[in-house]
Amino acid sequence: MNKAVIAIIVIVILLGGAYVGYKVMRRSQTAPAMKTVKTMSPTPSIAMNASESGEMMMASGSAMKGATKEITVTASSYKFDPSTITVKKGDTVKIFNTPFSQYAKFEGEARFYHKLGLKSNWVSRIDIGLGLPYGNSTQLPYVKQFFVGGSNSLRGFRSCGVGPGVYVPQDTSNVIPDQTGDIKFEINTEFRPHISGPLYGAIFLEAGNIWLVNDSTYTHKPGSQFTSKWLSQLAVDAGLGLRFDITVFVIRLDVGFPLRKPWLQNPWVINQIKLGDTHWRKNNLVYSLAIGYPF
Repeated sequence: MNKAVIAIIVIVILLGGAYVGYKVMRRSQTAPAMKTVKTMSPTPSIAMNASESGEMMMASGSAMKGATKEITVTASSYKFDPSTITVKKGDTVKIFNTPFSQYAKFEGEARFYHKLGLKSNWVSRIDIGLGLPYGNSTQLPYVKQFFVGGSNSLRGFRSCGVGPGVYVPQDTSNVIPDQTGDIKFEINTEFRPHISGPLYGAIFLEAGNIWLVNDSTYTHKPGSQFTSKWLSQLAVDAGLGLRFDITVFVIRLDVGFPLRKPWLQNPWVINQIKLGDTHWRKNNLVYSLAIGYPF
């Protein structure tokens, strides 16, 4: 194919793209604004933009029933009436027939590195997360909630296998844990001794949990709410590990086990450790194979 034919094809594609873009722009300028109004009382409204309201998400479970609210939807904004909207009062507010979430979320992490000798290190981390659902929400959206457990968290517990609080799921048939929360507190400390060449060891101790902001009236998870007793609800684990560190990347293997299960009546389980017992190892040892350090 010669250069002239190629140039003609490129010009045709560019002209076609410009024409499609022009038609789309004209259509968006001439399309009328959508407006759906349902009202119960002529009370003042509150306007907020999309960034203040949280994220759009589909409803799960049974539909929530409540008083009818006024919703005005345009291309750039929407308004609510009455001025006080809260799902705790049975209110259900939707945009384009879809419930949306309202929340604020904060998370902070601090790390401490201390050299011990030429190549050994002691590393610690504290991780705090806070989510505040409000208005149209009683919990954070699932994808925005916190969890603990797994290869980069509490390594003596499986991912999402702790909390919230001291809540125990009623249905234990699900073999995959899936516990999340609005509040997170986690602290980890790890000694990383140098063994030989690129091989390093690890001895770690960790504690943490997650909680929900609202009580079981709205979350249906008794014992999951954050209270002044949160320190007594921390899960604790310990373990050992190996790291193969060649600077470019790190391959690590960790083996952790629980020392404290806060949902039990007698949470400390140190006296139950039986490394020689096959049944105990199956239910308590957690193996983590990962790339990179956990923190």
